[in-house]
Amino acid sequence: MTPHTIPRPWLGPTAWSALLCAVYMALAIGYTWPLAGRLSEAIPSDLGDPVLNTWILWWNARQLPLTEAYWNAPAFYPATGALAFSETLLGLSVISSPLQWLGAGPQLAYNLTFLVSFPLCGLCTAWLVRELTGRRDAAFLSGLVFAFHPYRAAHLPHIQVLSTYTMPLVLFALHRHVREPRKRWLALFALGFAMLGLTNGYYLLYFTLCIGVWLSWCGVTAGWRRLLAMCVAWAAGFAALAPVVLRYLAIHRSYGLGRDASETIATSADLCGILCASPRLRIWGNLHLIERFENELFPGLTLVALILAGCIVAGLRFRSVVAIPNATTAAHRAPGYCWLMAIACWSFTLGPVVHALGDELPVPGPFRLLQELPGFAGVRAPSRSAALMMLYLSVLGGFAFAALASKLGSWRIPVLALLGTGVLADAWLREMPLARQPDAWGLQMRGERVPVLELPSRDPVAQGLTMYRSMAADRPVVNGHSGYYPPHHFELWHRLRQHDPEMLDALASFGPIDIVVAKARDQDGAVTRYVATRNLESIESSATHARYRLPASASADPRLRDGPRCSFTATSEHAADLAKLSDGDPTTRWTPGPQDGKAQQLVLDLGQERRLRSVLMVLGPYRSDHPRHLRIEVSRDGRNWEQAFHGPTGGECFAARIREPRRVPLCFALGGRTARWIRLRNTGRNAGGIYWSIGELEVVASDP
Repeated sequence: MTPHTIPRPWLGPTAWSALLCAVYMALAIGYTWPLAGRLSEAIPSDLGDPVLNTWILWWNARQLPLTEAYWNAPAFYPATGALAFSETLLGLSVISSPLQWLGAGPQLAYNLTFLVSFPLCGLCTAWLVRELTGRRDAAFLSGLVFAFHPYRAAHLPHIQVLSTYTMPLVLFALHRHVREPRKRWLALFALGFAMLGLTNGYYLLYFTLCIGVWLSWCGVTAGWRRLLAMCVAWAAGFAALAPVVLRYLAIHRSYGLGRDASETIATSADLCGILCASPRLRIWGNLHLIERFENELFPGLTLVALILAGCIVAGLRFRSVVAIPNATTAAHRAPGYCWLMAIACWSFTLGPVVHALGDELPVPGPFRLLQELPGFAGVRAPSRSAALMMLYLSVLGGFAFAALASKLGSWRIPVLALLGTGVLADAWLREMPLARQPDAWGLQMRGERVPVLELPSRDPVAQGLTMYRSMAADRPVVNGHSGYYPPHHFELWHRLRQHDPEMLDALASFGPIDIVVAKARDQDGAVTRYVATRNLESIESSATHARYRLPASASADPRLRDGPRCSFTATSEHAADLAKLSDGDPTTRWTPGPQDGKAQQLVLDLGQERRLRSVLMVLGPYRSDHPRHLRIEVSRDGRNWEQAFHGPTGGECFAARIREPRRVPLCFALGGRTARWIRLRNTGRNAGGIYWSIGELEVVASDP
């Protein structure tokens, strides 16, 4: 088949793009209705990730990006670097932040950003296909497919998965630069790539591979000078991402965060996932060949039929449908590239272990090869590469229609309308799921920066709702929900649910805390009684919540750790290894053995009377070996002893693991007492045979 003649367009490029955007936007409003009528109050899909992402976009609008304060987002208090526990979504903030600066609330800004992802995906894909085929009808259809394919219905809670418009934009810029080598297209390529990385880290990794293949498959046809220019622009895109990526990796390393192999396998698709659709779909909602998490990869019957028809007419590569005068070799090679990447991205969804109908097959998945590359070991959901598969299938659909158009004659427009209707029918929702905004605290919370702990909070969704409520109060919160969690988080909430008073003491060691009790979730009064055990000050109460102030504990004073260190001589019934108490190496330890309830004692002689500020018991790698019940006494003469501390140390140990996870220094205030001798006595018992261990012992004086 020879390239056919395309009629002169009756709209200019700008007007055509505006018309496309308007059509796609109108369809998006209908697709998500009644969201457009409730933009300021409704939450799309559910109260999980949309709540978290609304909070992230709110924070991005309030804080200068990439500063230390920015990374220390106000959740998971007292952890630092909390923003790195999830996507930064800075690529979406170019839309949401100006809206908030102009007065839009966080939910309105999120919903508008969510809505425009549909027309932007359609428009950028249409530009790409128009560039490749020279046909606006094929471009419109491809844009429609990528804006409303069935896979989007499975990820309505994930705005970063929906906002993939920069991928076709990048490919458009590359092809346009091959045809028209100007710096503007290189700049668009670099900017689009950087925006993709700032929106979705997973797609940054996947699309990096796609661009590498494009440069090898299509880009080499442009000559080495243009290829070098594109590589330099690509490097510039990477350089723009470097501050974010490096800081993100540094925070993850500091916490030892990573993905377990079983989690990656659990979020991989089944071999039959291509025949599973989201239950939200009106027509295909009952298509479930197998139930599996993140497995709804059905691309739509209309798209598959269109591509098959195009293959019959023009062959697999669609080479002859490129109708641009003097079309580039890169454009002619584009169909083969799209076939390759569509198949590859589908294979990546299978993860490192291939399953068919739920049964593991004795073959490794292609994703296992990717795990050898930098960054891919941390990918949680291989199945999400299906979004890239849908991009390439959408472009192939455009090539297929371009192949059919020359055969259709006057039937071209009716067939286009029929295909467009089929695409929308495949993707249309039964109804748009909308959640109601969580109730506010109804308390006078603004004006202070005291962190908030909301109780009870029994699951991740409830933790996220606390973050959502905190936006109105502009308060940091102890609660938190994200893709990753700081190492202390699960122990903290396990013990808070057990009403362990030591956890309140641990939090108070970082400063005062406001405890907000949700009355509707505390109908038996258990949390209120838990709070009452600490004799907390009641600040205020509303119909739904009550607020109490937990004052800072003595160990919250950072000066307790500052001051001259006292030398000492240690004595104990367990005399072995006493020198290791002060050898400067916390990896060596003194230990009297298992904590079995019998008294274990250590006496320190400072050689002279000193005014004492605190004792620091450094656990180092023995972070679980804190004394279960400790008494600290001081004496001037070695005969008469005054008690300085008495009680369990679990809370202080927990706080120390947050402050300094490598050293784990337990701090016990001595209140400025003057003494020469210090006696530490442990009478704790641990059924697991845990030792009492001290890696280093430091006595801090308050005198010179």
